[in-house]
Amino acid sequence: MPSPGSGPRWTTCATVLDAYRWADRRSPPPLPPALAAAVAAGDRLAGAHLRRLLGYVVALHDRDAGTAEYLRALDLFEGLGAKAEQAAVLVKLAETWSLADDPDHEQATRYYEQAVALYAAAEDETGRQNALVWPGRCRLELGQPVEGAAMLTEVLEAYLRDGQV
Repeated sequence: MPSPGSGPRWTTCATVLDAYRWADRRSPPPLPPALAAAVAAGDRLAGAHLRRLLGYVVALHDRDAGTAEYLRALDLFEGLGAKAEQAAVLVKLAETWSLADDPDHEQATRYYEQAVALYAAAEDETGRQNALVWPGRCRLELGQPVEGAAMLTEVLEAYLRDGQV
């Protein structure tokens, strides 16, 4: 089996187009063509990225099915030890739950806070700061102004210190 990422390069565009073809159905096909090709080639890194993209497209129509795809991507990235990529998937999961017509800010906050911790573990301070904005907003939505304001203040202070504002 090839090492992660050593197989053919799969294009993001092809995957998104594959997913859009299936987006109007109640559930996605077992594997869209680009993802099936990555799996057949044993390219776990490409498969993880493609699952994340599929999660995004499917979640536009079905939050639960999108969540399932994101969780598959998360498992693949975890198996590869890719902490920053895991964090990015958790941010998308959190967005799926916080921006829905019937948002679940508690679930979203759990995903966001896991993402913040993974970005910190990956020593990705920019990712951590950017991810920290969202659980702060969710905390405000949950009626937790002290916690939310503390998170947002930390981000603002970091942005000011780094000259980003």
